[in-house]
Amino acid sequence: MLSVIDCYCYVNLSIYNPAAYFTVLFGELIFLHSDEYTHRQPSFIDFDHTLSLTHAGAYLNLDDIIASSERTSCRLRVTLPGLAPLLLSDATNGSANQTHEAADSEETENRVQLDVPAGTKLELPVWLAVALGSGRRQLLSVDVPLIYRDAFAEVFDADPCVVDLRRKAPYYYMLLCTLLNLEVTKVGQIADTAARVFQTRMRYVMNAALNASRQDTLFSTSKLDNLEMALFRIGQSDRIRIERWTVRHEDKIEPAAQLKTLLAQSQSKRIRSLVEPNLTDIS
Repeated sequence: MLSVIDCYCYVNLSIYNPAAYFTVLFGELIFLHSDEYTHRQPSFIDFDHTLSLTHAGAYLNLDDIIASSERTSCRLRVTLPGLAPLLLSDATNGSANQTHEAADSEETENRVQLDVPAGTKLELPVWLAVALGSGRRQLLSVDVPLIYRDAFAEVFDADPCVVDLRRKAPYYYMLLCTLLNLEVTKVGQIADTAARVFQTRMRYVMNAALNASRQDTLFSTSKLDNLEMALFRIGQSDRIRIERWTVRHEDKIEPAAQLKTLLAQSQSKRIRSLVEPNLTDIS
């Protein structure tokens, strides 16, 4: 398992090219499938591996589904026929209330009301906006969520620890992995900002995990997003294990099996060297 200090040192490498290595850097932060976890009793931190960005975009990853369901503003580039009742919350189906005596002109007008004209501004989930706004045929232009815009970028540049990601963007890093698929000019700049934010906030997470008492835990974690909370739990769990080891609450440390074999062989040789001279004297 990566310790908090290892994660911090690894993320420091992103200062050279954070945009290119963003997914790789954050994807290796939480890896709870190592052999050292097989002998432990199950705990709630063992299920945090779904927050790892190596699982971003996985079909059955519930955290990725929740993150990509956040709505963002979009603007249509083409007209979508017959989708107004589905995409527009205030759209009504005029043909449902239409009487049999309505004129042909009224039917045409109601039919037009069912279409979503080009230039309409919509609020769509990120997963749907990315699917329609990327690729060869881009049906709409996507605006990134508010937390990734220039207004928050200035706040992040001043002091990233001030922003309450728990309230404004609980899946800040995982949602950004989905937005990287968009062909937006500012995606690289957003990734650079997120890398700097993580580097700075990681110091705070380390200090909180290693030094915060039980009374200060709620205050220390009130502004962390879900990925940072998972790293906090890992660091806090390791700190508790070290404290238990120092007071001898853990299992007794024993030498490895190979070392035991070497000790037994050396001990038998020593006994043989002591016994053989005595046997020669007797004979």
